[in-house]
Amino acid sequence: MWLSILLFFVLSFITYTLFSWFGQLTGGGPGNLKEDVLSIFKPFPLLILLIGNAFFAGALSVGFSFSKDAIPMAIAVGVIASFTYSALFLGANVTWLRILGVAFVLVGIYLLK
Repeated sequence: MWLSILLFFVLSFITYTLFSWFGQLTGGGPGNLKEDVLSIFKPFPLLILLIGNAFFAGALSVGFSFSKDAIPMAIAVGVIASFTYSALFLGANVTWLRILGVAFVLVGIYLLK
């Protein structure tokens, strides 16, 4: 069971890292709304999105084998992955207030179950 939980966490973390990368590729540029939306339909961003969805399906498959709350758990891992991605690759400042905000979001996700 612990191996399943670890696999779930790793697959979810990869999923949301890929989704964050997709967001950076498609909406993180200097373009306007139309250019950003059209950038979704380029081959590389679509590939990133497709691979991310495959990892998400794998994570949920593993997650539902040990919990009916796999989707909220995956979203919680996604919050952590997205926060980490923005700190490492987008230059976001990590402050105690932002960490507290992430903690509040995680508590809110926990209360959904």
